[in-house]
Amino acid sequence: MSGQLNVRIRMYRQGLGDCFLLTFTRTGEPPFTMVIDCGLFAGSREEPLRDAVRNIIAATRGRGRRGKVDVVVATHEHGDHLSGFNVARDEWDRIDIGEVWMAWTEQPGHPVGEVLREQQLRSASKLARFLKRSGDTLSPTTREALEGLLGFVDDPDALAADDTETGPQRAMRYLRDRVAPTPRYCKPGDLIELPGLPGVRFYVLGPPQNSLLYAAERDDGADTVYALRRRAELAESFFAALEHAGDPGADPYAPFEEAYGLREEEARTFDFFARHYYGPPEQAWRRIDDVMGDIASALALDLDNATNNTSLVLAIELVASGKVLLFPGDAQVGSWLSWGDLSFTVPGPDGTPRPTRGDELLARTVFYKVGHHGSVNATLRARGLEKMRSPDLVAMIPLNIARASGIWKCQTWPHQPLFKALIERTRGRLIISDREHPIPPPLAPAPGSCLEQTPDALLDDERELLAEAQAATFTVGEGFIDYTLTVPL
Repeated sequence: MSGQLNVRIRMYRQGLGDCFLLTFTRTGEPPFTMVIDCGLFAGSREEPLRDAVRNIIAATRGRGRRGKVDVVVATHEHGDHLSGFNVARDEWDRIDIGEVWMAWTEQPGHPVGEVLREQQLRSASKLARFLKRSGDTLSPTTREALEGLLGFVDDPDALAADDTETGPQRAMRYLRDRVAPTPRYCKPGDLIELPGLPGVRFYVLGPPQNSLLYAAERDDGADTVYALRRRAELAESFFAALEHAGDPGADPYAPFEEAYGLREEEARTFDFFARHYYGPPEQAWRRIDDVMGDIASALALDLDNATNNTSLVLAIELVASGKVLLFPGDAQVGSWLSWGDLSFTVPGPDGTPRPTRGDELLARTVFYKVGHHGSVNATLRARGLEKMRSPDLVAMIPLNIARASGIWKCQTWPHQPLFKALIERTRGRLIISDREHPIPPPLAPAPGSCLEQTPDALLDDERELLAEAQAATFTVGEGFIDYTLTVPL
């Protein structure tokens, strides 16, 4: 096979959410198109997302007025990745879809997937109802944390009223109905080659099919894993309490009947409580006023992490060049740790079979879609970014900094140590969707953040040189940013 393959990666700028259009073009052949996710965080303006879908139609339209997408990839059940299939459904109805790819966890009837979906729906609906009926009894910090985490289910208010289906589950059902006979349910180890796209291989890296599926946390100093199941008993106790909380006129946190309680305004009049409970800062650890809210926040974070780890992870190899494009969804620690154990058998240059391991694909990665909007919990260090050793590495972060900082006030976006590492690894070829140029200026926390400003990532003169050298790599359009690379076939 000879000639060239042109690959255009289009990141839409609809807000806090993922939506990518990949276009593979060979000389004299019709383009092959793939959409990876289409979503926006709950509560955001929806029109930019609708504009993104209209652009997909225009960019993929043939002779008629309809768009045509060869493959739609739905990575996982979060609204910031799937809500477009709900809020812009009338636009998606104008697009012909060839295939839909989902993770193995989304296959109806799969025992693990069914349990995960039932647990996610049950937990999300109960947490949404808890948030709705808790009123002003929650501290502002806890309420903000819960609203931020539950925003991933697409519409917490609707979920609180009707727990039969989350917004992302509706989007998945819509996509299943759009293709016949069924979507392609991908599992780690699958190697996909498509007749309409010679010279390109799709390696499925995740989600894992073992206990690593439930591992989503790490220690900043190492790739340490903690199982999500550690709070299972706490969750059951908490949900049991919720069934009886929030009765009219009752304190939803009260463990006993009102006659046996002491209201805060009364407690503050007692010398004992004034000295030992509401006293000096060193006594603050005794206070349990917001303990139910703290538990709810921890469980909401578990729910968020568990869903992220079901992300369909694709490594796309441009075969003749050996270059790899990595799209991990929002995969977290367990998924990243599992990739190194995967081995694929592919034809070598001389036609003989040879093994290709997951670590090798990371080493040849030239494009990385940064997971989870550049947050602290979705890019592994030693077993992840540090393995991406290509001098041609480019990265894109789908992130609206103002929106993310407004939701999670005690985090900087992107996470500063990760941001610095990405700049160094990419030599400045880094784009954030709400910025139009590589190497954004140092990112300060949002007003009111509990974090202080971190040191600059690179010296000013280095930034200017790198930005000047790499600015031509990206093309800014109306509502999107393109990165294009050309490789031999």
